[in-house]
Amino acid sequence: MLLRLQETLDNNAASVNALTSFHNIKKDIGLEEFKKLSKDVLNDHPSIILYAWLPRVEHSDRGKFETTLKEIYSENFQVLSGAGFGNIIVAKPQDTYFPVLYSKPLIGQINRIGLDMSSLPIGGPALRMGITNKTVTASAPINGPEEFGNNTIVMLINPVFEDPYAVPSNPSETDVRGMVGALFEVGTLIEKKITSDLDVTYYLEDITDTAKPMAIYGIAPQNYKGRRDEVISFAGRTWKVTSTTNYTGAGFEWVPPLILIVGILLSAALAFTLASMINRRINLESLVEERTEELSQAVQKLSESNGNLERFAQNCSHDLQTPLRQVGSFADLLKMHMSDKLENDEEGSLFLDKILDGTAFAQKLVADILTYSSIGSGGISKDELDTNTVITLVKENMSIELESIGGTISSDPLPVIYGNKSSIFQLLQNLISNGLKYQSAEVQPKVHVSSKELASHWEFSVKDNGIGIKPEHLGKVFEIFQRLHRKDYAGNGIGLPICQKVVESHGGKIWVESEPGQGSTFFFTLAKTSASAA
Repeated sequence: MLLRLQETLDNNAASVNALTSFHNIKKDIGLEEFKKLSKDVLNDHPSIILYAWLPRVEHSDRGKFETTLKEIYSENFQVLSGAGFGNIIVAKPQDTYFPVLYSKPLIGQINRIGLDMSSLPIGGPALRMGITNKTVTASAPINGPEEFGNNTIVMLINPVFEDPYAVPSNPSETDVRGMVGALFEVGTLIEKKITSDLDVTYYLEDITDTAKPMAIYGIAPQNYKGRRDEVISFAGRTWKVTSTTNYTGAGFEWVPPLILIVGILLSAALAFTLASMINRRINLESLVEERTEELSQAVQKLSESNGNLERFAQNCSHDLQTPLRQVGSFADLLKMHMSDKLENDEEGSLFLDKILDGTAFAQKLVADILTYSSIGSGGISKDELDTNTVITLVKENMSIELESIGGTISSDPLPVIYGNKSSIFQLLQNLISNGLKYQSAEVQPKVHVSSKELASHWEFSVKDNGIGIKPEHLGKVFEIFQRLHRKDYAGNGIGLPICQKVVESHGGKIWVESEPGQGSTFFFTLAKTSASAA
């Protein structure tokens, strides 16, 4: 029973993931298309009551959203909020809503069109947890209304991010385009999918909060001949399944022997893991207490391990380039081969374009990861280098871009430094490129490079007249894969981390000063001598 229940719950979550994938591919799915997609998935998941699409709506767009509802359904709808399924009122003003735009099936749910799921006592926490976890998340159990046969209901929520290729490490509501939601009946799931030939009764509780267990299905057992308690986890929730029987045979022979074997194996594995962890801790404590010479040896081993890790990243990145090139090439060939058929097939053409765009993004990402992992790995040559010459090369390399945007790059007389030419070129080009890219539409982009001499270092500055950076984001810009403006500007969040590694490999440091709307100035230092730079 437990394995069938776990499989069915996982399949329900997978169905929500499937619909999320469609929304990731196509941003403007209409009602009829949503109904068709949902119908196909509903047929395979009988315990699912409905699927829904919940776009993120800012308060400033609330009126526009309500007009869209009227155009779709030919009725006047408003954004609603509720203290539960049966207590629905017109929503009070708030910053953001996640109201129901589409629902399949619609019959019986028309009165919930426009209902803001983030306002529900159970749905709201699940929605926010889904954004934080970046995956399908289940709600706490809900006592369903009469229309659902007084079944216990569980809500599944999955975020659709604005940029599915670059989801931030700590996402917020503003990173989300909307949510795919689903409701399923626990009773229907148990009675249709979980069956037994023996006299077995099931009682389910949600024990995610162990201090407040919530009944999900059945009646708490009182009188029985045999009992078994088991725990399953799915989509962020933990359920306890209590199986009881009045069967008077050989006492719970209905429990599959496989479960017992798996339990023994898992127990052994857990014991081995705990023992291993304890031994590692003992070894670590012993290492800390050892002499300086032994600590130095440990540092050397760590350095070797880091080197192995860098080589592993380089090899993985290098090995990924070939299959990505093949995917892109064959997608191009497929598009050319089917060009006649795709002329009248906008959706097919869109899917192929998405493959090509995704492949190009992945190729650029892999190339940048390879660059990032290579910097500072040792063995790079450093020589005297005229940074005026480097700026000239950057201008020549970006000449087409400068002409298309009307941008300018200027510089003061710059010093001769000691460094690696290709690394310094990439450092300056990344910083200058960012200064030209992050601009308001009405501004002519300008970037100016200057320097000053310090006691042991040269300090450079790259100043732009762009959109600037908020104070709370200044500490994040050098974190790998961090992108502050993913909706409006292309990128993969590796450019500035590459700059940081280049600077550090040349004995310096890098930082930024900025104000929103006033542009940004990136400062970095480079060691003067070969000894300090090596």
